[in-house]
Amino acid sequence: MTLFKMMGRKMNWLAERQTLLSQNLANANTPGYKVRDLENPNFKDLLTASSRPSMTVTHPNHVAGLKGGASFRSYRPDTYEVAPDGNNVNVEEQMLNVSSAAGKHQQVTNLYRRHMGMIRRVVGGGNN
Repeated sequence: MTLFKMMGRKMNWLAERQTLLSQNLANANTPGYKVRDLENPNFKDLLTASSRPSMTVTHPNHVAGLKGGASFRSYRPDTYEVAPDGNNVNVEEQMLNVSSAAGKHQQVTNLYRRHMGMIRRVVGGGNN
């Protein structure tokens, strides 16, 4: 089901982003540390790619298709503040990003839960 794949992919992206943001916060006092973040994936392109049939290798001499891994590209965002030691972590900005990512994760989780509830109602005849 494409919708569940998309929600799973979004939750994976948010989880990876939380990891990077927590690393930024952990290195707030590390000389020379540069902030990192994840690029926003183009979920529209992902939707069209996920609707294509997947390829299966049926013989060892066949070429395997692309695998949809959970790795996303990171980048170093432009920042306005750089400490004299070269560190550019702005704790307030990073905390705002952490809070935003947590809220978005909760939204996707609620959406996932609601869609699962609808499927259960249809399958179970509306008793759940």
